[in-house]
Amino acid sequence: MLIELYLSRKYIIGKQTESFLSFHTLLSLLCITIAAASLFVVVSVMDGFGEQIKSRILAMGSHIQILAFRGDSNYDDVIAKIKSAKNISGVAPMIVGEAIKIHGGEINLISLHGIDSMLEEDVSSVSRFIISGESVLDRGQIIIGNELARYYGLNVGDLFSLQNPHNGKLARFSIAGIFHSGMYAIDRNSSFISLKEAQYFYGMGNKISGYKIMLNDEYMAAHTKQELSTVLGPRYDLHTWIELNKSLLGAIKIERKIMVIIMSILILIAGLNISSTLTMVVLTKKREIGIMMSMGFANNQIRNIFLIYGAAIGISGCFIGIIIGYLTALNINTISGFLEYATGMNVLPNDIFYFDTIPIQIRASNAISIAVFSFFTSLIASYYPAFRASRLSPVEVLKSD
Repeated sequence: MLIELYLSRKYIIGKQTESFLSFHTLLSLLCITIAAASLFVVVSVMDGFGEQIKSRILAMGSHIQILAFRGDSNYDDVIAKIKSAKNISGVAPMIVGEAIKIHGGEINLISLHGIDSMLEEDVSSVSRFIISGESVLDRGQIIIGNELARYYGLNVGDLFSLQNPHNGKLARFSIAGIFHSGMYAIDRNSSFISLKEAQYFYGMGNKISGYKIMLNDEYMAAHTKQELSTVLGPRYDLHTWIELNKSLLGAIKIERKIMVIIMSILILIAGLNISSTLTMVVLTKKREIGIMMSMGFANNQIRNIFLIYGAAIGISGCFIGIIIGYLTALNINTISGFLEYATGMNVLPNDIFYFDTIPIQIRASNAISIAVFSFFTSLIASYYPAFRASRLSPVEVLKSD
């Protein structure tokens, strides 16, 4: 095997008189490098989007949401039942509804949440996202998203009028706080008032819509949901955070798969480039191959020389590509900022995407997967030219030479 490694190295480096082959070897290396780097950056960005969306969803929402058919008035007793189940870390009552915001002849539908400010701390992190004002709600106060405040030109202390879409009841609230979750859809459409205020606004008396539940382990949400269904009975409709955001989470998974497939095709194309380069090397080195065979080199030794040649290009290109991809991923927001400055184009418009900056999640498993895939692609791409080289007849090669 040592002689195969030595000869493969000589072929890769080449001679000054073989600049054409050296150029194609370098081109093959560059192709696999670009493909590996692109795949690493894309996967890191898609994983970052997935993790950030999940964390924002859980921070502003809850792990399990329970809706009570026709409302619930004895919610203290129900909360006690819920807390008796396993994996429960917090429970809070809620009212979920919609309200109309009329401004300058324009009508917008706003998502309105009635919460208990004290208990809400156990099930969501609304207070963590407050950028102005307070998170504790008193009578006649409201908390709104920063995009909603910006759209209407409002600040803490200003009045915010809403109308009940069912009975036309009009209510005016003083803005107690403004939050910024980083998710445009929530910051643009969500608002919070006190539980008592929501009961009055929707004419619910002392009833609530349901409950928010926080779990010790969010990935056990489906199991806990089944347990709670048994404890509470058929009067309640339970949904896990995965079910509530099924479309969004599913879309992210599909987009990730599509992007991985597209970027993987680049590695396959780079593999074809390696195959064509090896084919040219075999054709150029026919005489040397014939001499080696006449000296006693076995077919498998000839084959191994070119397999090692292709695998070396694949491993080197992948290693360099992952390093470049890693550095690019770490500085992706700096790069996007430069592109925005240079081109004037908004790389991440927040009315389309959910975040102000590009999220990144770098995982060692992704680098390993890309390395393994690149290695086997290079090896498979090298096999046919290597096999052809091993099947050359030394007599015919030397005779034709």
